[in-house]
Amino acid sequence: MPTVTRNRPARWVIQELQANFAKASRAGELTAQTEPRAARAVYQSAKKSLVIDLTSGATITIPVKLIPELRRATPRGIRAVEVLGRGGGLHWERLDLDLSVPGLIASVLRRSTS
Repeated sequence: MPTVTRNRPARWVIQELQANFAKASRAGELTAQTEPRAARAVYQSAKKSLVIDLTSGATITIPVKLIPELRRATPRGIRAVEVLGRGGGLHWERLDLDLSVPGLIASVLRRSTS
C-alpha cells in the first residue's frame, strides 16, 4: 500500500484563511443585525396569507397572491413552510422551493409601491 505524505500548508495560507474567516464572520454578524430574519413562519389558510414573525419582533403578513412562486401551490403545500438556518430563508420541501426572507419582503414591497 502506498504511503501518503501530507505537507502542512504554508504559514501565509493559514494566515490568509484565518483573515478570510474573520472577515466573513463579521459580515455575517452585520447581515444578521441589518437584514430581516424569520423566527417563525406559518400559513393562515383562512386569510390565504403567509405570516412571518421576524427576529426583530415585527410580524409581516403577506397574501399568497403576492408571492408568484406560491400562487399555484395548494394550501397543504404552503402550510409545510420551514425556516432555514438562522432565519434568512424559507423552505417548502413539497414544493421544492426556497425563498430568501429579505428578498421576499423586498419583492412584495416593490410590487406594492409600483
